[in-house]
Amino acid sequence: MKQLKVLLLQPLATEFWLRSPVLSYNLAAGYLKAMAEKEGLLEKVEIDILDARMQRGLPGTAALVNSIVAKSYDLLGFSVYSFNSLQSLYIASEVKKRLPRIKILFGGPEIVTDAEYIMNDPVIDFGCFGEGELTFVELIKRLLSGTDDYENIKGIFYRKNEKAVITSPREPIGDLSQVPSPHLSGILPFEGEKAALIETTRGCSLKCAYCRANDRTSGVYPAERVIDEVACLLNRGVRNFFIIDSDLLDSPNFSQICKGISSRCKGDFSMFANICVEGLTPEKADMLKACNVNEIEIGLQSIHSFTRKKIHRPRFNKEKFVAGVQLLKERNIKCHAGIILGLPGESLEGFMEGLSFLDEVDINPLFHRLQIFPGSKLWNEREKYGIKNMPLPPYLITETKALSQEEIERAITLRYGEQRPFIIKGIFVQRFEPHKDVYRKKNVEVEEDAMPDSYVNKVTIDLVASHDIKHLKKNAAKISGRVGQIFTVWFRFASSDKNSHYKKTFDLIEAFIRPIVDVNPFIPIQIILESDKPAPLDFISKINGVIQSKTPFSSDTRRLIDKGCVFSLLPFETHNDAGDELPVSFYYLWTVTISNEENWEEKLNGVIEKKSGLGIILDFHHDTDFETIVKVMRFLPEHTEKTEFFFRNLAHESLFQLLNPLRRTNSYWSEIETIVSVDPNCMITPVLLPLPQVKLDLFSWQLKAQKVAHE
Repeated sequence: MKQLKVLLLQPLATEFWLRSPVLSYNLAAGYLKAMAEKEGLLEKVEIDILDARMQRGLPGTAALVNSIVAKSYDLLGFSVYSFNSLQSLYIASEVKKRLPRIKILFGGPEIVTDAEYIMNDPVIDFGCFGEGELTFVELIKRLLSGTDDYENIKGIFYRKNEKAVITSPREPIGDLSQVPSPHLSGILPFEGEKAALIETTRGCSLKCAYCRANDRTSGVYPAERVIDEVACLLNRGVRNFFIIDSDLLDSPNFSQICKGISSRCKGDFSMFANICVEGLTPEKADMLKACNVNEIEIGLQSIHSFTRKKIHRPRFNKEKFVAGVQLLKERNIKCHAGIILGLPGESLEGFMEGLSFLDEVDINPLFHRLQIFPGSKLWNEREKYGIKNMPLPPYLITETKALSQEEIERAITLRYGEQRPFIIKGIFVQRFEPHKDVYRKKNVEVEEDAMPDSYVNKVTIDLVASHDIKHLKKNAAKISGRVGQIFTVWFRFASSDKNSHYKKTFDLIEAFIRPIVDVNPFIPIQIILESDKPAPLDFISKINGVIQSKTPFSSDTRRLIDKGCVFSLLPFETHNDAGDELPVSFYYLWTVTISNEENWEEKLNGVIEKKSGLGIILDFHHDTDFETIVKVMRFLPEHTEKTEFFFRNLAHESLFQLLNPLRRTNSYWSEIETIVSVDPNCMITPVLLPLPQVKLDLFSWQLKAQKVAHE
């Protein structure tokens, strides 16, 4: 039996998972465990890593807390960033309420003395400043010894009499070859994974005022090790590599690494890297291409030299920048350029000039709203530049001397248009019913009032007058600990002209979602309201208020994914009564049902040309023949630029993707959700489960449907 049980985790940043799951995996935890293994500690210590990539049913906050508590860990270590620090604190607090003797360790870039909300929170027993490998093994050894003599561990703070005691600083690791690779050691599993993060250096030669990475001199990994990592991961099926150096061209081993990868690593794979393009030469561009770097992010930030001087970046050299971009384009290497809104002294006009420049050189701009991180130079210069920012993560600026709040909102709108909700693929799927003419699914009896083992992603409820608030709350409590990410509740109810009807309906909806929101404050919760007529706006606002009553956790400046959203589904037959009068803030989709008898093409053209709403949810009458369904699916791609199409039936969604390659995706819906329903008697019944048989049924349906559709 091991003497110490440790869990290392990096709470999931939902928006990162949706955009690129690789950005959510815990490389830092891999380094810590690899170092513990090197020091021989794994004989006495059990170290688990909770990795977002390994969570095939992504747990909600309550489910994650429950799983941690169930294993009775002795030490809980968090990798903490601005995007997950508040979530980490919440999880640590909830775990410690149930496991009072557990020790909490925070590490990562958010751990700086300026972050007072971290330093002063008594739930945190230890905080690690800077690199953690050596600090972690020293702390583990001290915990194994059973003593509380922590003052000689460099680079930490520890809690004594509820106050943070800071020890002497630890020097950065000079020789990074002594840090074992979690990739080569197999600490981080990659079987079935397609992407990985790679480091060739640590630190950054630039000393940007907005960044916290400027307190470490650059450290370098041996070139042969980096090459070995890429080759090893290629053999394990990884095909996409994200090199996370601040500037790959700045690596002393750049040439050796590129040559080694191009000579040893063969096959179909791609690499992404960050560079300062002004330093690019034809020879270096050829090296990038030779080792399959096909996508580059350029750290432009601003084109104005007076702004760049304030943030301690080199003067902007337009000629060198354009020449470097041209070298990349000649080699078909895709370019993006980061540009920051709200830098000191830069007005809205100046920021827009930067965007115009990127348009001129035909580079995709990566828009960032300035974040004022504790520990950065700008954190201490906020008064100097008249910067106001959120006091807690994500620290987004709200105003500067040169930029008003209104201008910040205007810049975001100019770049992205009116704010619209982030519609997650699969959010409107609620069942899987293959067409009877193609595939007859076996009937499977499901035990009623039974909670499935997998995390619940969606609940459908047909609200009726007989529903009881007490029973709905009981159902919600039963489900709340099994909620997964991302979570959707789909309410169907009758419309009415009476205010009392909507008051009763709101009370029922709140009775169900409030208990779930309260214990899952860090997951997006989507609410779908379906009725035969638009519900009153104040009714929708009250529901939105319930899900918006949580602590925000997203650093996303463009979408409403951080807290969730309320969507209304309206039959298109009501469009003459409602469509033109609905406000922009009312998020709705039209529902359309197609059958054999009618002129479906005319009907679809009518709703498409309406050009209102967020999209169309397409249903087929149960008697619609398969030939008609295929014709409709082939008609839709011609109109996807005008509107988006969604399906309730997973069989229809999969058929649409099969017949339209441009729609194909490995996104959220492809991991079959767990969907349950709550009937009028408040019984919970599984509707769709991510079981092997269900996935096999879907695969069989796709094969048969594809064959029939192409006959």
